[in-house]
Amino acid sequence: MQVKNNDGSPKIGKISLQISHLVCSQSANPDLLRATFYLFAFSHQYIIQDDARQHIVWLQRLIDPQLFPNDVIADYYQAIAPVGYTTFYAFFAKLGIEPLLLAKIVPLFISLITSIYGFKLFLQILPVPSAAFISTLILNQTIWLKDDVISASPRAFLYPLFAAFLYFLVKRSTIPCLIIILLQGLIFPQITFVYLGILSVRLFQWRDRSLKISQNRQDYVVWIWGLAIALAVILPFSHHLSQLGVAFTVEQMKTMPEFGTQGRTRYFGVSPFDFVMNGSSGIRPPLLPLVIWTSLGLSFLLKSQHSVSRLVTSKINILVHVLIASFSLFLLAHYLFPKLYYPNRYTYHSLRFVMAIAASIVLFAWLKSAQQWLAQRLSSNQGAFTLKETFSTSLAGLLIAASVLIPATPALVFLVESWNIGNNAAIYEFLAAQPKDILIASLDDEADNIPAFAQRSVLVSGEFAFAFHVNYYGEMRQRAEATLQAQYSPNLLDMQRFIQYYGVDFFLVHKDFLEPQYLLTKVWLVNSSFQRQVFETATQLQAGKIPALAGAVERCAIATTQTLHLLDAHCIESSQPIKPPPKEP
Repeated sequence: MQVKNNDGSPKIGKISLQISHLVCSQSANPDLLRATFYLFAFSHQYIIQDDARQHIVWLQRLIDPQLFPNDVIADYYQAIAPVGYTTFYAFFAKLGIEPLLLAKIVPLFISLITSIYGFKLFLQILPVPSAAFISTLILNQTIWLKDDVISASPRAFLYPLFAAFLYFLVKRSTIPCLIIILLQGLIFPQITFVYLGILSVRLFQWRDRSLKISQNRQDYVVWIWGLAIALAVILPFSHHLSQLGVAFTVEQMKTMPEFGTQGRTRYFGVSPFDFVMNGSSGIRPPLLPLVIWTSLGLSFLLKSQHSVSRLVTSKINILVHVLIASFSLFLLAHYLFPKLYYPNRYTYHSLRFVMAIAASIVLFAWLKSAQQWLAQRLSSNQGAFTLKETFSTSLAGLLIAASVLIPATPALVFLVESWNIGNNAAIYEFLAAQPKDILIASLDDEADNIPAFAQRSVLVSGEFAFAFHVNYYGEMRQRAEATLQAQYSPNLLDMQRFIQYYGVDFFLVHKDFLEPQYLLTKVWLVNSSFQRQVFETATQLQAGKIPALAGAVERCAIATTQTLHLLDAHCIESSQPIKPPPKEP
């Protein structure tokens, strides 16, 4: 028999509520994850999240318009930034808050808003606050164990907007739904297609073992207006992107190592498993926290006679709608690739919501079953637990503790969130003191950090050599090839011409740049369309050919750390070719 409150609503056992509250509030409060983020974000003078180097650094121009003058990289990444996203940072920039600082603060509020709407959404599906808390916990773990929210990039804002959209949709609040569609289109337009897909799926209903058209007029009203709003924001954004030039075609991508098995954007040539589950082509379900995979048991639970399954409302159908829309767009993106960008965009984010909600329902059912078993066991006076019962109970407790504590481990969070700490303060400080229009050339990975930590322009680097638009990547490739040729040429005149042509002010080299293995560790070079030149250069170094730049390092170095030399390009430009020091055996 189902126990009910005075108002007729289902009543959950007191012990079950206490168990779930203990698990959630004592062991795994989401604030622990947020505190861990804060610990890293402000733990070092030179620290930045990986994707923030691409999407946030250039917004420093909102504070100081003189930064990154005539910078092709800065211009490109600012051009692909959605207008709503830029407007958000511009608003706070007018208040004097720098984008790089704001990017370390805003994830906390993004997470909080996501939690609020995620909690309210779950209550629409299963009206039990303790179960909703479990759902919020798992959702927080899921989004904090990836580098989306903490990047403060456009996709970070997807999470609160998506949670709010689903909540207002199941509440049938038309105006808020349409407002969310507008905001989503202005901040992260690609996911707007998922919204339209969900609204389209809701026009059809499965009744009496057949597919029928919805008889609810509101479903058509929100679909029509949603489509109109989405087109109003997506079409201008698409036109804006078209001004950056054409994208690479599928035929071109197939010949480029950048899209191969080891490339930055793995799409072609990968194994069937990787093609489906990983990379830009895959579904990419959340792997952590492991407890989220209990979501696979939801369909079995709903078909059972478990008391929790009878508490679930019909609004759980929203999970099915999300899955159908997401996977339909995933397949369509593959078919039209790359017109709809990368397919993983349409499943990666939405699956985190669906699986978190589904897993929490299953876990709550397990907790309730455990509560009932424990109550019966204690009331029956059967004496001490048997060895089997002790083992089973201990194992369950261990799994619960691991599920809630491991995701909050600082070392794990740091690893999965891709934080970058700068270890060459002397170079950052020196460059930051130079005029704002200087240009630094380098093939070293440290070039990725220069714009963030010194706020000065680099000629090219692996982080910013993103292959999608032909014109932009063509320029990056040309610069990388020129830098490679100049750095390793035996003729100093080649380096001097390079400096004059690009207007380079400083050249940053690693102390091991003469070692062939050093060059071969640069993944973005080895897996590039000019990889043959990279391998040829490494072969020349193995043969003992010494670049002319080696003879200028000691004379032209103006800042040095344990691993890097910063060379004055003007010193190199005015140098006369000299015999480099002999290479140590």
